[in-house]
Amino acid sequence: MRFKKIKIKDHKIYIEYELRNKAKNDWDQFSLACSDEPKPEFQVVLQDLSEDVIKMCELPEDYQKRIMVTGVSFSYGGDDEIMGATIISQMALNHSNINLNLNTPHKPSEPYSEGGDASQCLSADCIEHLTSLMLEAEDYVNGNRAQGELFQEAPKEETLEKKSDVVFS
Repeated sequence: MRFKKIKIKDHKIYIEYELRNKAKNDWDQFSLACSDEPKPEFQVVLQDLSEDVIKMCELPEDYQKRIMVTGVSFSYGGDDEIMGATIISQMALNHSNINLNLNTPHKPSEPYSEGGDASQCLSADCIEHLTSLMLEAEDYVNGNRAQGELFQEAPKEETLEKKSDVVFS
């Protein structure tokens, strides 16, 4: 699974992703728009990207508390389909009723071609944050959300009256 977009807007999670179609040697595209709350970790890893927004947009560090990350757009380029990303966020302003929309510059995870400028790529910390977000998004797509698993195994009990190991909650 590879992601094209992960974002939160109006209390809804939007995820665009692709799955490799091995028979056609191509990517099949899917999208999800869901009101289910994500696991708390989803929000944490998304907000962890505020540190990267500050660095990539060359903003003062004390602005980080004003940054709210709302999403990431991913791309895949070059012969090796190298991942690139743009982080989408908003910054609270002191003298305005609305937030400032901030998009980081698009940066690849590594140079697209041999001899490219590695200093223009995503930092190792940012790649780690993006990877964590992708893992949380994959969990979300697979149904692992704030409400928990729909079917959980009940604790094993040694009684004759027990009829099922599954509890519906």
